[in-house]
Amino acid sequence: MSPTTLHPPRILRARSHSLPSPEGGRAHSPLLAQVHSIAASGDTRIPTVELLATLRERAAEHPGHIGLIQSDHLEDHQYITHASLWRSGSDLRDFVHAGHPDIVAWQRRTGLRITAQRALWWVTAPEQATPEEARERLDHLRRHGPTRHAFTLRSPVPPPSR
Repeated sequence: MSPTTLHPPRILRARSHSLPSPEGGRAHSPLLAQVHSIAASGDTRIPTVELLATLRERAAEHPGHIGLIQSDHLEDHQYITHASLWRSGSDLRDFVHAGHPDIVAWQRRTGLRITAQRALWWVTAPEQATPEEARERLDHLRRHGPTRHAFTLRSPVPPPSR
Protein backbone atom coordinates (compact mmCIF):
# COMPACT_ATOMS: atom_id res chain seq x y z
CA MET A 1 0.00 0.00 0.00
CA SER A 2 1.14 3.50 -0.70
CA PRO A 3 1.07 5.84 2.26
CA THR A 4 -0.95 9.01 1.94
CA THR A 5 -1.11 12.18 3.92
CA LEU A 6 -3.19 11.58 7.02
CA HIS A 7 -4.74 14.32 9.06
CA PRO A 8 -4.52 14.34 12.86
CA PRO A 9 -6.94 11.79 14.32
CA ARG A 10 -10.12 12.94 15.90
CA ILE A 11 -13.40 11.26 16.66
CA LEU A 12 -16.38 12.71 14.87
CA ARG A 13 -19.70 12.79 16.67
CA ALA A 14 -18.52 10.45 19.43
CA ARG A 15 -21.25 9.24 21.75
CA SER A 16 -20.90 8.64 25.46
CA HIS A 17 -19.51 5.20 26.22
CA SER A 18 -18.78 5.41 29.95
CA LEU A 19 -20.15 3.02 32.52
CA PRO A 20 -20.31 3.53 36.28
CA SER A 21 -17.21 2.17 37.99
CA PRO A 22 -17.26 0.43 41.38
CA GLU A 23 -15.53 3.50 42.88
CA GLY A 24 -18.44 5.72 41.86
CA GLY A 25 -16.63 7.45 38.96
CA ARG A 26 -16.96 6.73 35.26
CA ALA A 27 -15.00 3.93 33.63
CA HIS A 28 -14.58 3.50 29.90
CA SER A 29 -15.94 0.27 28.54
CA PRO A 30 -13.89 -1.27 25.73
CA LEU A 31 -14.84 -0.04 22.27
CA LEU A 32 -14.62 -2.01 19.06
CA ALA A 33 -12.54 -0.19 16.46
CA GLN A 34 -12.99 -1.20 12.86
CA VAL A 35 -11.33 -0.32 9.61
CA HIS A 36 -13.33 -1.16 6.48
CA SER A 37 -11.60 -1.23 3.12
CA ILE A 38 -13.69 -1.18 -0.08
CA ALA A 39 -12.50 -1.64 -3.67
CA ALA A 40 -14.36 -2.03 -6.95
CA SER A 41 -12.92 -3.07 -10.27
CA GLY A 42 -12.04 -0.47 -12.91
CA ASP A 43 -12.14 3.31 -12.59
CA THR A 44 -14.78 3.42 -9.88
CA ARG A 45 -13.62 6.07 -7.47
CA ILE A 46 -16.73 8.27 -7.59
CA PRO A 47 -19.29 5.44 -7.27
CA THR A 48 -17.25 3.82 -4.48
CA VAL A 49 -17.09 7.12 -2.56
CA GLU A 50 -20.88 7.39 -2.97
CA LEU A 51 -21.33 3.89 -1.51
CA LEU A 52 -19.08 4.78 1.41
CA ALA A 53 -21.12 7.95 2.07
CA THR A 54 -24.34 5.89 2.11
CA LEU A 55 -22.87 3.40 4.57
CA ARG A 56 -21.56 6.21 6.80
CA GLU A 57 -25.01 7.83 6.89
CA ARG A 58 -26.58 4.51 7.87
CA ALA A 59 -23.91 3.97 10.55
CA ALA A 60 -24.54 7.43 12.05
CA GLU A 61 -28.14 6.38 12.70
CA HIS A 62 -27.23 3.09 14.39
CA PRO A 63 -27.39 3.21 18.21
CA GLY A 64 -24.22 1.10 18.55
CA HIS A 65 -22.12 3.46 16.43
CA ILE A 66 -19.84 5.65 18.57
CA GLY A 67 -18.22 7.76 15.85
CA LEU A 68 -15.85 7.93 12.91
CA ILE A 69 -12.11 8.09 13.17
CA GLN A 70 -11.27 11.15 11.06
CA SER A 71 -8.94 10.07 8.31
CA ASP A 72 -10.07 11.48 4.96
CA HIS A 73 -10.72 7.91 3.84
CA LEU A 74 -7.17 6.51 4.46
CA GLU A 75 -6.87 6.22 0.69
CA ASP A 76 -4.41 4.17 -1.29
CA HIS A 77 -4.41 3.37 -4.99
CA GLN A 78 -6.83 0.44 -4.83
CA TYR A 79 -9.04 0.89 -1.82
CA ILE A 80 -11.16 3.52 -0.11
CA THR A 81 -10.93 2.86 3.60
CA HIS A 82 -12.72 4.30 6.61
CA ALA A 83 -12.50 3.60 10.31
CA SER A 84 -15.07 3.87 13.10
CA LEU A 85 -15.85 2.89 16.68
CA TRP A 86 -18.68 0.64 17.87
CA ARG A 87 -20.07 -0.36 21.26
CA SER A 88 -19.81 -4.08 20.52
CA GLY A 89 -19.29 -6.76 17.91
CA SER A 90 -23.02 -7.51 17.89
CA ASP A 91 -23.79 -3.83 17.14
CA LEU A 92 -21.35 -3.85 14.24
CA ARG A 93 -22.73 -7.18 12.98
CA ASP A 94 -26.30 -5.77 13.10
CA PHE A 95 -25.14 -2.75 11.10
CA VAL A 96 -23.39 -4.94 8.51
CA HIS A 97 -26.51 -7.06 8.02
CA ALA A 98 -28.78 -4.00 7.87
CA GLY A 99 -26.48 -2.33 5.31
CA HIS A 100 -26.40 -5.31 2.96
CA PRO A 101 -29.46 -4.10 0.94
CA ASP A 102 -27.66 -0.77 0.32
CA ILE A 103 -24.68 -2.63 -1.12
CA VAL A 104 -26.86 -4.89 -3.30
CA ALA A 105 -28.79 -1.84 -4.60
CA TRP A 106 -25.52 -0.02 -5.35
CA GLN A 107 -24.17 -3.05 -7.22
CA ARG A 108 -27.36 -3.31 -9.31
CA ARG A 109 -27.33 0.41 -10.09
CA THR A 110 -23.64 0.59 -11.03
CA GLY A 111 -23.09 -2.92 -12.37
CA LEU A 112 -19.94 -3.08 -10.22
CA ARG A 113 -18.86 -5.62 -7.63
CA ILE A 114 -16.93 -4.71 -4.54
CA THR A 115 -14.17 -6.37 -2.61
CA ALA A 116 -14.24 -5.51 1.07
CA GLN A 117 -12.05 -6.24 4.06
CA ARG A 118 -12.70 -5.35 7.66
CA ALA A 119 -10.19 -5.50 10.52
CA LEU A 120 -11.29 -5.13 14.15
CA TRP A 121 -9.50 -4.46 17.43
CA TRP A 122 -10.41 -3.30 20.92
CA VAL A 123 -9.57 0.10 22.42
CA THR A 124 -10.33 1.42 25.90
CA ALA A 125 -10.66 5.08 24.89
CA PRO A 126 -11.77 6.69 21.60
CA GLU A 127 -8.57 8.69 21.23
CA GLN A 128 -6.56 5.45 21.13
CA ALA A 129 -7.88 4.64 17.64
CA THR A 130 -5.81 6.50 15.04
CA PRO A 131 -5.75 6.38 11.24
CA GLU A 132 -2.19 5.05 11.34
CA GLU A 133 -3.19 2.23 13.66
CA ALA A 134 -6.20 1.41 11.46
CA ARG A 135 -3.93 1.01 8.45
CA GLU A 136 -1.46 -1.10 10.45
CA ARG A 137 -4.25 -3.39 11.77
CA LEU A 138 -5.62 -3.95 8.27
CA ASP A 139 -2.12 -4.70 6.96
CA HIS A 140 -1.58 -7.12 9.86
CA LEU A 141 -4.83 -8.94 9.07
CA ARG A 142 -3.88 -9.21 5.39
CA ARG A 143 -0.43 -10.64 6.24
CA HIS A 144 -1.24 -12.91 9.18
CA GLY A 145 -4.97 -13.61 9.14
CA PRO A 146 -7.12 -13.13 12.24
CA THR A 147 -5.23 -12.76 15.53
CA ARG A 148 -5.83 -10.94 18.82
CA HIS A 149 -4.10 -7.93 17.22
CA ALA A 150 -6.52 -7.72 14.26
CA PHE A 151 -9.58 -9.93 13.89
CA THR A 152 -12.84 -10.16 11.95
CA LEU A 153 -16.54 -10.55 12.69
CA ARG A 154 -16.18 -14.23 11.79
CA SER A 155 -13.22 -14.67 14.14
CA PRO A 156 -14.12 -12.44 17.11
CA VAL A 157 -11.88 -11.76 20.06
CA PRO A 158 -13.55 -10.96 23.40
CA PRO A 159 -13.09 -7.45 24.78
CA PRO A 160 -10.27 -6.94 27.25
CA SER A 161 -11.06 -6.93 30.95
CA ARG A 162 -11.33 -3.50 32.52
